[in-house]
Amino acid sequence: MGMFTPGSIPGRIIRFNKDHKVHIEDAISFLQEKYRPSIILVILSANAKKLGNIARLAYDVTYGIPAIELTHELLANSNQNWYARVGLMINLKLGGENHMVNSSDLSFFASGKTMIIGTNVAFARSASQGYFYTIAGLMVSSDSRLARWPAEIRVQHGKEPHIHKLNEMLETRIHSWAKKHGNKLPEDIVVYRNSEGEHEPWVEKEVCLIKDACRAAKLTVQDNLPRITVVLVDENYGAQLLPTADTECHRSGSPLAGTVVDRGLTVPRQWDFFLRSHNSTQGLNGPTRYFVVFDEVFRRRYRVDDRGRTPVNLLQDLTNALCYLSGESTKATRVCTPIQYASQACARVRSYYRLSLLSGLFRRGQSARNSDRPVATSLLEIHPAVRDSMFYL
Repeated sequence: MGMFTPGSIPGRIIRFNKDHKVHIEDAISFLQEKYRPSIILVILSANAKKLGNIARLAYDVTYGIPAIELTHELLANSNQNWYARVGLMINLKLGGENHMVNSSDLSFFASGKTMIIGTNVAFARSASQGYFYTIAGLMVSSDSRLARWPAEIRVQHGKEPHIHKLNEMLETRIHSWAKKHGNKLPEDIVVYRNSEGEHEPWVEKEVCLIKDACRAAKLTVQDNLPRITVVLVDENYGAQLLPTADTECHRSGSPLAGTVVDRGLTVPRQWDFFLRSHNSTQGLNGPTRYFVVFDEVFRRRYRVDDRGRTPVNLLQDLTNALCYLSGESTKATRVCTPIQYASQACARVRSYYRLSLLSGLFRRGQSARNSDRPVATSLLEIHPAVRDSMFYL
């Protein structure tokens, strides 16, 4: 894949008995103490796939070692496409960059003064204890090339769409972002928020928390706080786009990648649009809907840029470009990369909790109705060695 390494180090084969967790942690501890590896390749047999959750918790939280998981079947089949994906993931986990957006396509975003954020909440339920909990994931662009996306994750009680600790999650990322930008706050913040609603009551709360994070960072060498735009992302809206001519459709019969609809289907007097960012290989796939519910960034730019793009076109072009930044693939994704990564981070944390290893964070029988207090996250802190990496891939 073009990556030159000094060679691999022999690992350890684990044969399980009842105490799977102890065996996995002992093996990872052994590798860490003896070799200090840059990355661990974990090969799971067909009977051990479920035990990958235990391994993730060990190298993400306990030991802080980047790791890639493969199944034995994938190696045995010698699938070159899958090998390419593994190569892309290894490069990202070791701090490399796979894709980046051309600066000419980013307009004022290429100046390095804009922070792009992706947030997502995922609801889960403990089958053994009967309570609900919410996993919140936050992705923040680390630089103007939009190639790397560190994550922050939190877990809170009940089914809560509002992210209670958004200010604390963002504050840590603001400090990391400022180190690369002259110890300054960003001038603009664009937030892509996964949601299936339009005018959610928690939007204003989260905007206030973002401003609180900027104040708490104490980096304000400029007079004003960053301008903020919030875009709700609904990838399950249910609309279908149909081409009107043979020249405007893919061979599968679906509209071409990059198709935008911002009239007809949209809400009058509101700012929303539908984007089909990828080509479907089989049948029709619905577009993703983007709904601007709070804007301080784009509407102040009334003049067109040097390529004749209006503020509306700038947001649509940025959103389409973000769909091509998924580090695990060379194709566009259905939803923009910050949202996709935030979903992956939430799924990663859900895999920890499926083990019931962290069930002590919740009280037995606690329901969503009588508990909206954020759960303590001391047992959920990602290890500092991998916290700024894309550990969730």
